[in-house]
Amino acid sequence: MFRIVALKTVFFDYGGTLVAVSRPWAEVKPKAVLSGFKVMERAGLKLPFEAYREVSDAVFQRNKALEAAERRDIPDLVSYREIVDMLFPSETTAWRQEVAARATEAFWLVAKKNFVPRNGTAQMLRTLRALGLRTAVVSNHHHPPALRGHLKEIGISSYFSKIYVSASIGMRKPDLRFFRTCLRGMKTRPNQAIFVGDSREYDIEGADKAGIRTILVTGGWLTESQSQIGRSDVAPDFVVSDLQEIPKIILSLMSSK
Repeated sequence: MFRIVALKTVFFDYGGTLVAVSRPWAEVKPKAVLSGFKVMERAGLKLPFEAYREVSDAVFQRNKALEAAERRDIPDLVSYREIVDMLFPSETTAWRQEVAARATEAFWLVAKKNFVPRNGTAQMLRTLRALGLRTAVVSNHHHPPALRGHLKEIGISSYFSKIYVSASIGMRKPDLRFFRTCLRGMKTRPNQAIFVGDSREYDIEGADKAGIRTILVTGGWLTESQSQIGRSDVAPDFVVSDLQEIPKIILSLMSSK
């Protein structure tokens, strides 16, 4: 049984928790990939889109297998550099890296538009700040600049003391080391923290193993399978569908310590 002592920090997942999706990824991904292709086409690529798509898919599938084996997230910029190296082998390293960076940004410019703030996100964060709590984002994400930029664009980045991204840290949820890294970074003991996420597999199970109390948020994705909700037997301490319920839960924990 967990016991909250002098609650200091609330950790939040990003996708499905702070933001929800407006359309299925299967609809958005082709447009995002096409956007990256257009960057390379302007750089001189002569391949048709379908041929480019085959090269891109091969690189990302190979890296996905590597991610699974090594339990980490490979930054999308690394994958795009591999793609550009294959398509433009005679260009200079600096040129290829610049094109890869532009293609990565083009992809995420399209992709991040699919993420919209959940109702009441900013108000909930303001309430937690008024309670004297610190907050941090802990996300499995392949392009940290896109995540950080999106939090700023939707007006909530200033609420977070730190943002921990798997592609930067070299490990991903539910790896216990990731949660311990975040606890150390926030100078917080497990019983001084609570983790809010939409995934039983990545958020709830990982935080539970680290000794952190958990709140499962439902309804952030279009389908249950997209949030991996059914892939863990670990039960959250609390379940909410409305972010405004979170401060109420935290207040009850603080008053009962």
